Amino acid sequence: MKFKLLILAFCITQTIKAQSEYIVTLQNDTIKGKVKNYLEDVVKFIPEGSTERVRYKPTEIKAFHVKLKKEEIDLEAIKLPGKRKPLFVNRLLSGKIILYELVETFVRYNGGISHGVTWYVKKLDQDIVEIKTSELSFNRKGREDAFLVLLKDNPKVAEQYQNGGKFSFDFIKSIINAYNQS
Repeated sequence: MKFKLLILAFCITQTIKAQSEYIVTLQNDTIKGKVKNYLEDVVKFIPEGSTERVRYKPTEIKAFHVKLKKEEIDLEAIKLPGKRKPLFVNRLLSGKIILYELVETFVRYNGGISHGVTWYVKKLDQDIVEIKTSELSFNRKGREDAFLVLLKDNPKVAEQYQNGGKFSFDFIKSIINAYNQS
């Protein structure tokens, strides 16, 4: 009896999880189903009522929503500066300034796998801008200045940014939150 209840609980959990995952088509239709796995350039998805996996590239859908163990995330297909084609990026914050995170998977020369993380911001009326990366970069000052330009129409937050501390991800996130709430 306990075994049957355990199986029933597992099935209900999987059904609830699948119902909260979806893709958004280029025509703005929402299709519910289950995200099996994804990288920055592909998502494997099983539509509700089907058993077939469908592969989607960022040029084929607008976005998808996936439920992970501890959080739910929204990924959007976006053409990023310096990239040849659109990629799926995680939307971390929404508002007047949107914060995106791109996690790229790299296969190193020795066969090892590593991940690079880059953060981008977009103001509704401006182009998307890279502001921070975990990869080796020699243009930190340029990214810091580009971020300040986005904040200039809010002198209080711009001053908070200029007088703030280290250009860390947490600091950037707090500045965007302050800007979006003002």
